[in-house]
Amino acid sequence: MYEAFEENRQPLYQDLRLYWLLMLLVDVLGLLDSTVVSIISVILGIVQLYALYRMRTISLRMEKAFRWNIIGLVMVIAGLVLAVVAVFTAAANPMVYLTGNSTMVAFLMLLVALAGAVITVIASYFFYTALDDLAVVRGYDYPAGRIKWCFWLSIIIAVVSAVLELAMPGAARIGSLVLQVVILVLLWQYLQAVRRSEQGE
Repeated sequence: MYEAFEENRQPLYQDLRLYWLLMLLVDVLGLLDSTVVSIISVILGIVQLYALYRMRTISLRMEKAFRWNIIGLVMVIAGLVLAVVAVFTAAANPMVYLTGNSTMVAFLMLLVALAGAVITVIASYFFYTALDDLAVVRGYDYPAGRIKWCFWLSIIIAVVSAVLELAMPGAARIGSLVLQVVILVLLWQYLQAVRRSEQGE
């Protein structure tokens, strides 16, 4: 299971720390609601992808996480393009937009959003299982299996957000924020285990 990277001792701490910091920034910006913030979040996501690119050679699963994140980024950009098309279509000819094009654009945006959600789950699975494998192979002082809870919590966030958005729109953001904080704490603890291992503490 671990044969592909047992001998790979590429340092992980610096790249994983950058990844964690960018995740923290994206989560903080997610509390705000504006187009500019959304664009900044996408830019931070691209930088986060660079950190993942640097980690991709550590293991096969990390490489798969990088590939699936690339596909996810393409879906995000496609969603933004569709949103821009929808805005310009409505501005150019509101009546045509309301009668016909709105249904098609809304349907396409829904498909892109659903595909993006599935891709995010797949990428998250490969990322956190890669980290869990590394904890075992490199002997990090971190309980085996714990970091995988970040993956399960990301799925719970998606489900809870969808349910609460229908019942109590305001509560959806609070619920997902609490779970996201737990993910950040778990990953920070893992990051400290990596630091201690690499610095020989």
